[in-house]
Amino acid sequence: SNTNDFINILLRCQTELRASVKNTNISFRLLPVDTCAKALVQLAMHPQASGKCFDLFGTSCSLSLIHQAVTKRWPQIFERKIEQSDWHAFVLK
Repeated sequence: SNTNDFINILLRCQTELRASVKNTNISFRLLPVDTCAKALVQLAMHPQASGKCFDLFGTSCSLSLIHQAVTKRWPQIFERKIEQSDWHAFVLK
C-alpha cells in the first residue's frame, strides 16, 4: 500500500489525534490494484486503445463508511468527533 497517499495520511492523522471528522462529505473511488493491472494489460493488448487516455473508476466509498468500519474493529479509536468546518483549527492546536 502507498503510505503517502491522501486517504492513508488522513486516516493516520485522525488516528493519531484520536478524532474523526463528523458528518464528512468526502468520498473516494477505490479500485483494487489487481483490477487496475488487469485493465492495463487488456488495454495494452487492444490495438484501438493505442495513444488514448483512460480513467478507471472504482466503487464510491465515503470517509464516514471507512470510519464506521474502523470503529467497529477498534471501538475506542476515535474519542472525539469534530465538525468538518472546525477540523482545520482542531488539527493546528
